Amino acid sequence: MTQPIDLYFWPTPNGWKASIVLEELELPYQLHLINIGAGDQFKPDFLKISPNNRMPAIIDHDGPDGAPISIFESGAILQYLARKTGKLYGTTARDQISAESRHDQLAKSCRRSLSKGQFVIALRAVCLWRVQPDQSPTIACEPDSIAIDNVDC
Repeated sequence: MTQPIDLYFWPTPNGWKASIVLEELELPYQLHLINIGAGDQFKPDFLKISPNNRMPAIIDHDGPDGAPISIFESGAILQYLARKTGKLYGTTARDQISAESRHDQLAKSCRRSLSKGQFVIALRAVCLWRVQPDQSPTIACEPDSIAIDNVDC
């Protein structure tokens, strides 16, 4: 059996991105809390995983060519996991560029803090958009709500 991915996490919007994608892709993972309020991201052991002290971070023990790899920052983690599984990202360079652009659109339109539930809804809409690229969701984020239109769930 493959060793679970180690997820170094704190409940921030970027931290939720990594955990939600691991769940959506049904990848086994082990959670390690990195308390950014206590400065855990500056500890030497964490800096070996994420040299720029950024959270979230993962270690995939079954990385490229079967060798372990550490990846930090949510966007890099999302792209890596999508490529690794062949899900949510497309198989052609054109599909992958489109998926990256959609991730950027979501990030820019949802800069305000969202609750976990709101973020899950937004992420699922983007994932559906990647699966059904002929549909273009409209995502509007407000401080206390999120509206997604034009997606056939």
